[in-house]
Amino acid sequence: MKFHGINLLLVILLLDVCMLRSPKARACEEGDCQNARGKLIIYENGVKKDVYTGEFRNSQYNGNGSFIIFKDGKRISQFDGTFQHNKYN
Repeated sequence: MKFHGINLLLVILLLDVCMLRSPKARACEEGDCQNARGKLIIYENGVKKDVYTGEFRNSQYNGNGSFIIFKDGKRISQFDGTFQHNKYN
């Protein structure tokens, strides 16, 4: 039984490392990022890449919102207004 616990720990650690190195990860930090208002942060290789704060429908940017683009941890662009099907209108 002792080895079983160690194997489980190794699997958990491996999954954790893989998730950190995943090319893109999405995290709903506030609210409801499916069918209401929320704040979604997109990470690339563990670094914040984009942030959308606004209205969602079917997990897509849909309605009024703000989309901020980051590069090397610095804000480089921002779009405020109406979005539909993940696109700025």
